[in-house]
Amino acid sequence: MPGTQQSKRQSNMELLRILSIVGVLFLHYNDPTYGAAYDYTPYGSYNMLILDLFQCFSICAVNVFILISGYFLVSNNSRSLFKPVKLFFEVTLITVVNYVVLVIKKQAALSFLQYLFSISSLYWFIGIYIALYLISPFINVIINNISRKSMKVLVILLVVLFSVQPTMIDLTNAITHANFNYFSVVGYYGSQAGFTIVNFVIMYTIGGVLRSCKDAVVAVPKSRYMLGYIICSIVVDFVNQFTSIAIAYSTPVIIMQAVMIFCFFMCVDIGSSKIINALSAGTFTAYCIHIYFFPLFNIPKYATSAAWINVIHLLITVSLIYIACTVVHYIYSLITDPVFNKLRPLLEKTKYTVE
Repeated sequence: MPGTQQSKRQSNMELLRILSIVGVLFLHYNDPTYGAAYDYTPYGSYNMLILDLFQCFSICAVNVFILISGYFLVSNNSRSLFKPVKLFFEVTLITVVNYVVLVIKKQAALSFLQYLFSISSLYWFIGIYIALYLISPFINVIINNISRKSMKVLVILLVVLFSVQPTMIDLTNAITHANFNYFSVVGYYGSQAGFTIVNFVIMYTIGGVLRSCKDAVVAVPKSRYMLGYIICSIVVDFVNQFTSIAIAYSTPVIIMQAVMIFCFFMCVDIGSSKIINALSAGTFTAYCIHIYFFPLFNIPKYATSAAWINVIHLLITVSLIYIACTVVHYIYSLITDPVFNKLRPLLEKTKYTVE
């Protein structure tokens, strides 16, 4: 039953997609710019230890999300502006609504410049993802037309050139307090912690290659992948005590961490789940708006509570925010889908196929 197998694979990957966004929420619960739990948690406390563990086990979330994109999109060489326009419109609407609220609360002045300042730095992801989406068919052509041996060489070259080498430059800079970024093959500003199209292309390519080599992936016991993920997470946590380079998305360890958990989910059979697929539909909306919910949960208070209370608060906060974002997604879709369905024929005229 090919159709059933495809549904099972999709449910596996959709569950991983949900967990990836949940991982982003964990990261931003801690982040000083958003949830700011780190700002209020006593250094060296059990609370800090717990938050560090959540961070290091979740730090590969963005990489995993791109792996999933590569996994699903590698077999489709057609693109149009329909999806990018939908994504851009949703982000723009969110930023406008947030800005209007700030103006009403007199926390921002009514001006275009102030509106630009109010846009979250979180949206670095959107522009790069749209660019990746548009060029991905050309990457697909390479993946789908080379041998497995060549795939291995391609992945090794990408990781060595654009992960290992830039990470070594970053470490050299940190140790010597000098600037050797002009040696970096990513760019003059070094690896930029993986916040680049370069890292997205690496992860997308690996995701596509893993799908092409699925039989070899599932032949390995899934427990090995989980063990690899845990080991990578522990290594990240340990090294992070000495340098923040450890949590750069482009480091070899975090790329490996993402690959390990991704391969684990490729091997797990959870069957077909309408609930999982329905919840996963709101992942993009959750990414875009989750930061606006953090102020509702009084994070500073619980950051200094007993460790077990802090953990419960973290889990409840992230769960409720994700559920709220999913509800917002379905309300938004109910309102905007009829409009985009009308626009689809026009936007689909921009469709192109790479052969």
